[in-house]
Amino acid sequence: MEKRVSLQNRMLWEIQRFHPVEFELGLEAVHMLNQELGIELTEEEAGNIAFHFVNAQTHEQNMERTMQSVKMLKDIFNLIQYSFDMQINKNSIHYVRLVTHLQFFIQRLQEGRIGNSPKDFIFQHMVKEHPLEYKCAEMIKTYVQNMLNISISNEELLYLMIHIARIVQEEQGDDQKG
Repeated sequence: MEKRVSLQNRMLWEIQRFHPVEFELGLEAVHMLNQELGIELTEEEAGNIAFHFVNAQTHEQNMERTMQSVKMLKDIFNLIQYSFDMQINKNSIHYVRLVTHLQFFIQRLQEGRIGNSPKDFIFQHMVKEHPLEYKCAEMIKTYVQNMLNISISNEELLYLMIHIARIVQEEQGDDQKG
């Protein structure tokens, strides 16, 4: 700050979007520091502070893993929006549930704790009833395989399809109302 060096936070948008509570805490910290020290830290610094809060919530507290997690969350979210050519309402309960599921999903992937119980009957039913959601989940599976070299089980695909179906139905319902 004294040398007037500004560090760009390339993940600010993702932190704001996917970790709003931590970002708000970062903003409060920046406000307190600015008042106490008579400086003008930026919103980007709030994002950096928030990033540390996010990192502190993981078991290993590994910054590289946290950055990977945020990137994967953004990429998977974008795959879903792209697959259904829609913008997801960030104020909906299904959005919050999807983001929460994806955060835990990515954490399980990173920690090697992938679910694999035999739920094939329900999985096959979902594939049949929701082929577009299945196709989207398969895209996510390919992305994860490319990113982490990990194969996702049908159980994990099932949960992805359920959350995707909920958010798609909500968005389509909103479109039909308007």
